[in-house]
Amino acid sequence: MASGPPAANTGLAESIVRFLLGSPKCAALVTDTFQKLKRHLRDFNVNSAAVLQDFLEDNPQIFSLYAYGGLTFVSVATTLTLCPEHCKLSGSCRHRRCAGLHLCKFFLLSGQCRHGNRCLFGHDLKIPHNLQLLREHGLDNLTITDLRAVFTIPSNRHGVLRPQVCRYYNVEMGCKKGRNCHSLHVCRRYVDGDCKFGKSCKRNHNITNDTQVDTLLTMYGVSMQRTPKEILEELLPRQRYPSASRQRKRTQSGSQGNGQPLKKKEEICVYNLMDKCKFNPCMRIHSRERYEWRFTAWSEDGENATWRSLSHDSNVTLERDFCQPDICECRVEDVNGSNMQVNFKTFKALNSADGLVYKVKRLSMSSDQEPRGRSGNSQRAAMATVWRWYWRTKDQSWHEFGLERNGVTRLPVTSEQLERHFLENCDIPCNVAQYVLNFNKMRLRDAQTGQNFKVRRRPQFTQQTPLDNPPSAHNSHAPTQDETARVASSATSWKSTKLNNSSKEFQEVKRKFVQTVGRAASIISIHKLENGQLRAAYEQ
Repeated sequence: MASGPPAANTGLAESIVRFLLGSPKCAALVTDTFQKLKRHLRDFNVNSAAVLQDFLEDNPQIFSLYAYGGLTFVSVATTLTLCPEHCKLSGSCRHRRCAGLHLCKFFLLSGQCRHGNRCLFGHDLKIPHNLQLLREHGLDNLTITDLRAVFTIPSNRHGVLRPQVCRYYNVEMGCKKGRNCHSLHVCRRYVDGDCKFGKSCKRNHNITNDTQVDTLLTMYGVSMQRTPKEILEELLPRQRYPSASRQRKRTQSGSQGNGQPLKKKEEICVYNLMDKCKFNPCMRIHSRERYEWRFTAWSEDGENATWRSLSHDSNVTLERDFCQPDICECRVEDVNGSNMQVNFKTFKALNSADGLVYKVKRLSMSSDQEPRGRSGNSQRAAMATVWRWYWRTKDQSWHEFGLERNGVTRLPVTSEQLERHFLENCDIPCNVAQYVLNFNKMRLRDAQTGQNFKVRRRPQFTQQTPLDNPPSAHNSHAPTQDETARVASSATSWKSTKLNNSSKEFQEVKRKFVQTVGRAASIISIHKLENGQLRAAYEQ
């Protein structure tokens, strides 16, 4: 198999961009893109759709991949936007190295600026500052018409490029600017999809036939030849189909693998593993192991999907391979004995018996770097998932962050540090020496050379499950606070502690008690009742 093209091949990227700009909505299937450009792509050593997709993934600053209906699409992407300081009334920016274009947003998005050449914000793309930024983002060879097509793609509307709902219009006093306001006079709740008043709402729900809204959206380059629902989707790009890379990330650690911290409902219940869960129903998933792989038919979606488990052996085999950052596919047997080829990139499985494609997801315990897990005292932390972070070097080998291996330069950040940063806010890039790690795109970018490296987040393999080696009874409940004595009996798991009259805790409880019943009450003593198991259930 031929090796893929270099990540920064300008000619190849420009050819694909121009093809996409001529496609509806500036997007196309990856397979169609390969077929249409096959002859040209061979000049760049791109001999298959898979190699093309690798190239697209290696250039997230230019291309965006997203999945819909089991198919992978590609569209033109950019993180470039307008300078918010320049877009204020002053029309100026004080930053010496500004990362945003100094340009009128209405000129860029639609060419319908009302002020023409007198516009304070400027209509010149060729000033040195703008040219430099366009060149850095691979957009310098595009015409203004092409740029308008790129920047009006919903996922490329960053910051001031996105129409905003007027906050003053949505309060009792209303907006004093009236039709001259540059924010939409429309019901905020209606745009969010949760207005409880419906047609009786006193605020505007009309997207297509209101003069102020229609005029402003047109100036923002929003096509009005669509239904209100389609227009609202553009105003709320978070509701559009997720990117293919982000969809894979959601799946790799439960529903929220690399992209977002794990959702509670997709987390395995640690107390059920210890046969101590008291909730019915429980907000977490009850499983017999601390990690579990499940699959469902591609046609099923949402809460109605029926997710089926694999056998214990297949579950362990999948987990073992998934923990290796260099492995992208694994073959296992389903419960009926049919072979399933699971792809860790797409999180799809091909069944050899019926030829159908299935969706796959992984469920697991919470991360060991979550705030409670870092305490190191709770049983939940002892069973938590340990995540490792890897990056792929120029020789296509994978190395864990913070470790030196085979002479490869050690990056000054550990898996534990990256995991904490990822859990706290995965939308904020992490700076690692001269590198910038983008969690959403899972790319490590060298700020000096512009080269991108793939990043993967994989769990540390655990062969034994909690049921194979159940925890001892005296560790099954959460610990008390430092100043409180430990629970004496694991059978009762509770204890009454008399507070010292001179302690701060006694005085605080006394103060609150007096506030409630009055100073006429006489306090003889205060006792604190503790139940470690209930505390653990509450923290769950």
